[in-house]
Amino acid sequence: DDDGATTTTTTDERSPLLQEAKLAERQAKREEQGVDNFEVQWLEIRRAQITQAGFLRNYRRLLRRVVFLNLSENFLTRLPSEKRAWSHLRKSLMQLDLSSNRLRELPDEMAILHGLSSLDVSNNELLHLPPLLFSKMRSLQRLLLHHNRLQLLPKSVCHCRRLVLLDCSFNQMERLPTNSFSRWSSTLEVLVVNNNRIKELPAALPRRLRRVDASNNRLKRIEFSGTSRKPPKLELLILTNNNIEKIPNLLGQCDKTLHTLELLPNPLRSPPRAVVVDGRDATLHWMRKQLRAGVAGGGGGGSLRSSSSGVGGSGGSGGGSASTSRATSRTTKKRGDGGGGG
Repeated sequence: DDDGATTTTTTDERSPLLQEAKLAERQAKREEQGVDNFEVQWLEIRRAQITQAGFLRNYRRLLRRVVFLNLSENFLTRLPSEKRAWSHLRKSLMQLDLSSNRLRELPDEMAILHGLSSLDVSNNELLHLPPLLFSKMRSLQRLLLHHNRLQLLPKSVCHCRRLVLLDCSFNQMERLPTNSFSRWSSTLEVLVVNNNRIKELPAALPRRLRRVDASNNRLKRIEFSGTSRKPPKLELLILTNNNIEKIPNLLGQCDKTLHTLELLPNPLRSPPRAVVVDGRDATLHWMRKQLRAGVAGGGGGGSLRSSSSGVGGSGGSGGGSASTSRATSRTTKKRGDGGGGG
């Protein structure tokens, strides 16, 4: 450090006063030496019991090149709301982890962090997000919002045109920002929205979508826009514990990529529950047969052979889905990256 080289600062110390003291010491050393390039690029202060992040405001020059900032697993209840607490981070900061704190809101001023590629505010007490929070975050690729109390996403999320992973599971959301999905058509790969109150998914699902967990919601249907449009090349689709009666037979085209398919319990009529309980292979085979017969399904077109329907029973997803239970566990655990993807 004597030559003024860029440093990496990581600590698991439990005293918040110690964190402030270390930052103050580094700031003083920089001022004594008059070294302009003495800067922190990696800062991790986790499990330190800090309740506020005033150092973001007090040590602006020291932190102006921070790329990674981890303040997870603390007791943060609020963040600085002054613009000067965030302005020095607007270009350099790429990864921000505020997970597992006690935050109930995020400051509007965070909207200037347009260099962010990853934002994790999961496991907090967030009731809402600032309307313009994502208006300048055009580089954002990973957005983790799970385990909060959010009822909706702000419309500004549509500006995150590079989004690859969205996890807003375990919230109180009733709908998704439908218009945003068209903006993510060529980027979004992982969508985790389980354990909400969502009634429908967007019809135009992004074509690069690989993994979807929408279990434990209030879905009544799932669609692919237009019967001639090919569905995304899904690898994992979990729709358990909803109110779905029909699954589009176009899903049968995913037989080469879809390794995990969970549809029960649902009040299914198409495909028949008697087919679904036989597992993934039997379900996709039935769908392909319907497609060859000219029945698209899901959108109400064509006639389907009658069969008994039912909601109850775990039924499961049999053959061809050996990783099903592990996949479900990954997407519903308290701490995670959302569906194991990204």
